[in-house]
Formats: sequence, C-alpha cells, structure tokens
Amino acid sequence: MLEKLRSELVGYEMSMIDLDNTMMSFGFASVYDEGTEDNIIEDGNGVWASENGDVQIFLEGNLDNLTVTSVEEF
Repeated sequence: MLEKLRSELVGYEMSMIDLDNTMMSFGFASVYDEGTEDNIIEDGNGVWASENGDVQIFLEGNLDNLTVTSVEEF
C-alpha cells in the first residue's frame, strides 16, 4: 500500500481536505477528527493512522494548496 500511496500523492498539489479524503479512501482515520490539520501544515508532516499501520506524510504549503514530498512508514 505504501507504494500505491506514493504514486498517488508524491509531487501532486492538493488541499488538505483532498489529501485527508484520499487517505480516508485508503482506510486511514481523518486528521480533522483530531483537529491536527493546522499542526501538520506548521510542522511540515503528519501521521495518518489505520488498523493496518501508520504512515507519515511530508508536505509543503498551506491548507488550500500543498504538495506532498514524501510518504513513509511510521
């Protein structure tokens, strides 16, 4: 699944909502449920959790326009 996420996300521009919706379509919990979306933008990375494992996504930009730079196992 990690390679699929990388091919779907790395290098693409999207909003945080689009990124979160994509992650939910892969079975990950929404970061909006925890209210951490602003911290993710500020820190430049965030962790999406699922029952099958967690991934850390590195990104640049703001809530409306961000670019995913890397997707790694967490």
